[in-house]
Amino acid sequence: MTPRQIISLSTVAEGTHRAEAGCGKGIEMRLGKRPPPGNPHLQVALDAIADGDAAPFGVGLAKPAGRKAPQGLDLGKLEKVVARVQDAVAEPGAWGGILEEISAAAGAQCASLFRTSPGISGVSLVATSTSAEQLAERYVRDGWFHRDLRVRAIPKMLKTGVGVDQDFITPHTIEREPYYQEFLAPFGLRWWAGVGFQSGDDLWCMAIQRTVGQGYFDPGEQTKLATLCQRLTEAATISRAVGRARIAGMTDALGLVGQPALVLDHFGRVLRENTAVTGLYDQWFRVVGAHIIVQDREAAAAFAGLADACRSYHPHAVSGKRILVRRGERRPIVVESHALSSGAIESFSGGRVLLLVTDLEAQTRPLASALGATFGLTTAEARLAAIIGGGGSLDAACEALHVTRETARNQLKTVFAKTNTHRQAELVLLLSRLSTAFPPRSS
Repeated sequence: MTPRQIISLSTVAEGTHRAEAGCGKGIEMRLGKRPPPGNPHLQVALDAIADGDAAPFGVGLAKPAGRKAPQGLDLGKLEKVVARVQDAVAEPGAWGGILEEISAAAGAQCASLFRTSPGISGVSLVATSTSAEQLAERYVRDGWFHRDLRVRAIPKMLKTGVGVDQDFITPHTIEREPYYQEFLAPFGLRWWAGVGFQSGDDLWCMAIQRTVGQGYFDPGEQTKLATLCQRLTEAATISRAVGRARIAGMTDALGLVGQPALVLDHFGRVLRENTAVTGLYDQWFRVVGAHIIVQDREAAAAFAGLADACRSYHPHAVSGKRILVRRGERRPIVVESHALSSGAIESFSGGRVLLLVTDLEAQTRPLASALGATFGLTTAEARLAAIIGGGGSLDAACEALHVTRETARNQLKTVFAKTNTHRQAELVLLLSRLSTAFPPRSS
């Protein structure tokens, strides 16, 4: 039996609305926190939901100009492809091929997977069909995810499970709207249908794109697409549960070996952190409200760039990137990013990027303390000796300790005198022997 479509919009709690589905589950959007400025179209959509507007867009719109797709939508083929989503949850990179088959079965040009969350401005592009990679690249690079008009269809998507262009815009407006003319037209695209489904608190959209010649999605096709919501929700729910468990196991295992680690989601927010990294939090580096907060301006800009990269459909571009976080007079920490797999599990779990944190202060503090106690070095001299004796350059020491080169040179002369060494190589040898008695330890 065909699942009953999503039919009602009702308030279930203060600041919370739910679109009830026939299966007894619903898409819930918590509206207590408004998204920050950035995408006014998303704000309009959420305002319409909050006001209880059952049909905020699309009332009385003229029938769109355009002919029907020559091959139309094949529901049987679509159902077979969607069934593979659940079977392919552990297959990295499976989305490209699945979305390509979905677009073909829908008589369309390409398809993509998007995610949005309550309190977030804009949407995140999670995956795309192989034929739409250039389109996806421009969507992220040129900031169209902040100006996506189609988020206006969210109220309709919550109500019926499917949103289309006809729900919120007229053909006349399309002809002068930059989103359609500057972004979509160069790729020959015009018409769109979005199939909405839920995973946790997030609203997901499988977006299917058609060219001008392929035509718009008519009411009959929209009804067919709505029948896919239930199966997509089930696949997403299973994938999310498995993915969250995998992420928790990964970060906890890293913590057991003393490796501080965090996982960021599709919006650059902290999804998971282990106890090893929480022990490093201070005024210079910490997590507040799922956001990484640092005082180092260069590091803050780098983390902002990392968050934007998380919205992209190929965050592997950030793998191996290192961010240096300065912490006043203390030695800095180094944060290295690694993209997680692009399989369905990681997509619906929300995990996007793994961050590994190295505390340079923790690595040398025991050795610096031993140097000071053994050779009578001051704290500043011991820290400098630990860096130089560890193979670091004088310039690196100056940057890490926030001292001038002249100050560092004078301190190094004192270190050589007190330790009875004359060059860096001798200091390295001395420290290697000392480290046997005072091995470094992680915090």
